[in-house]
Amino acid sequence: MDLSQYYDSSDAIIACSTGELENTAISVVRISGSIGPESVQTVLSKSGSIEPKVAYVVEIIKENEVLDEAVLTYFKAPNSYTGENVYEFAVHGNQINVKRLISHLSDALNLRKSAPGEFTYRALRNKKISLSQVEGLDQLLNAKSVFALDSGMGLLKGELQKEFLKLKNLFTDLKSAVELNTDFSEDVGEEAGKKIFNDKFNEFLSHITLLNRRGSIEPEMLLKPSIGLFGRPNAGKSTLFNKLLTRERSIVSEQAGTTRDYISETLMINNNQFELIDTAGLRSSNDSIEMEGVKRAEEIRKNCFYKILLINSEEDEKVDGEYDLVIYTHTDKNNRVPEGDGSIGANLLVDNISEQIMGRVSKKFDELTKNKPFTVPRHREAIKNIYEMSCNFEDLCSQTSDIAVISSELGSIEVYVNELLGQVSTDDVLKNIFNNFCIGK
Repeated sequence: MDLSQYYDSSDAIIACSTGELENTAISVVRISGSIGPESVQTVLSKSGSIEPKVAYVVEIIKENEVLDEAVLTYFKAPNSYTGENVYEFAVHGNQINVKRLISHLSDALNLRKSAPGEFTYRALRNKKISLSQVEGLDQLLNAKSVFALDSGMGLLKGELQKEFLKLKNLFTDLKSAVELNTDFSEDVGEEAGKKIFNDKFNEFLSHITLLNRRGSIEPEMLLKPSIGLFGRPNAGKSTLFNKLLTRERSIVSEQAGTTRDYISETLMINNNQFELIDTAGLRSSNDSIEMEGVKRAEEIRKNCFYKILLINSEEDEKVDGEYDLVIYTHTDKNNRVPEGDGSIGANLLVDNISEQIMGRVSKKFDELTKNKPFTVPRHREAIKNIYEMSCNFEDLCSQTSDIAVISSELGSIEVYVNELLGQVSTDDVLKNIFNNFCIGK
């Protein structure tokens, strides 16, 4: 369904909100729209009225045949998730049963099957949630780490929106100070008016500076973090890859160049999901396939969260580039290399270095996430623009006292402040968000 079809749609919609891929004990079938409880009762065995926020044990019927016994909860508009009448049926989660019930309810009540994210879009359209909360829900549903879960929950609870509203209020105070100097300068006096303006601008600049620091870290590395293993052929990448996974996933051979393309698997560290990547050996070759693997390894290194370089101590060959950790392999008790914060000497077949590596990865991840960096690209871009324009505005104010020029520049900043709050958004932004949503949410 195209995003444009969401707008102004008044159809009553239905979906399974708990997924339709496998059997579960309970599945939740959700309906939203202007449909009244008296219409819903036509497919139930229950007599009497249906009151909001009361759970009822009901039978869903078709031509006097009971299809399923369910628990029904009704949320009356506007006090519901979508702002419309919402009905939630907790039904038995056999997927054949769920599909049959959705088909029956759709036909009997003239319902349309919802598109991905359409329930949440209606909540946004009806001003039940903000755009930032929608972005938080998107992050929560697709999180691959505890940090991403917490970040998404914070957005969903409106914690970040409070920071943005504070910025908006400070900006409004700044605009008021400009208007004060424009229309009431004679009443307050030139010096007093200038002091009020400077005070309000410094408060605004201080807050946007703090927000800009939180937006300085690239979020992709934190939301989908990866650990890359790099080095020349036979440095021990595949051996370490298997050791970290605790199973024989990658082929290990004495023949150089065994890994010609990258291999990746999921590795959980402290409840955070990392992508562990075993890359092709870094070397020059006349083999076009092998060189394509080397090219891909270089691309992975550029975007990798934690980069590990393995060097065969017996060959002692260096590889260019910056890495988080260097591991000197093929060592023994009589052939240890100096170890520091950024290097380890190890016999991969004997030494237990997995805990050391995971500890270092976890430490870096914790350090980068402790200040709660912004993870939504739209937020980061708007904050960056506001910060840069505010710095330019500060320079402008030191060069001119022309209120008209100052007021015009403030108008340009206000566009991005409103965008940050989701008061100005494009179809592309919404489409990008809802494309990530599942059916029934």
